[in-house]
Amino acid sequence: MSDPLPSVVAVPRLSRPLPKPVAAAKPSWLAVHGMTMATSAAVTLAVIVRAFLVLSRDFPLNDGALFYLMAKELGDNGFHLPATTSYNGAGIPFAYSPLGFYLTAFLHTVVGIGLPDLLRILPLVFSSLCVIAFYLLARELNASRATVVAALCTFAVLPRSFLWLIMGGGLTRSIGFLFAILTLWQVHRNRSTVLRRCAQAAVSSGSWSPPPWSPG
Repeated sequence: MSDPLPSVVAVPRLSRPLPKPVAAAKPSWLAVHGMTMATSAAVTLAVIVRAFLVLSRDFPLNDGALFYLMAKELGDNGFHLPATTSYNGAGIPFAYSPLGFYLTAFLHTVVGIGLPDLLRILPLVFSSLCVIAFYLLARELNASRATVVAALCTFAVLPRSFLWLIMGGGLTRSIGFLFAILTLWQVHRNRSTVLRRCAQAAVSSGSWSPPPWSPG
């Protein structure tokens, strides 16, 4: 006679409560907005440094007499580019980038702003815009926001980055430098599309390169 099978006693399973998901720590306000504040502070610092040097004088810095006369001659000539300028009676070709002259002549002739004031304010404005353009280029070249802010702060106070731009002669230099930085930014940003890159670079660089002369 076979032994009876032992009875199997069901042992109740101990139910363990599932661990509660740990909520991710929210980043601090400073961590979220710190770099934005640092970037804004660097741009503000750049504008203050440039504005102090320009606005503390009541006359264009260093140079600009040639550009003063060229802007005046452009307005007097009905906004047609003369072949030469009468500066010092030397018959200097009207070969500078004309965008600054057109803008100055328009604001002087139509709006009525004095030429000496324009040769102070416009270089200041375009030199300040160069800081923003530099930020766009730096952000495109480097993914580290801390590095971008450090570069921007350096560019903001580096004298060689703005001294020649805020002078009276910066009427053309500041605009040319601005479009040069924007050109590099667009070329790098669209480097994967050759045709688009070339087109945007040509349009941007053409905005500050001198066109053929047009006789008055």
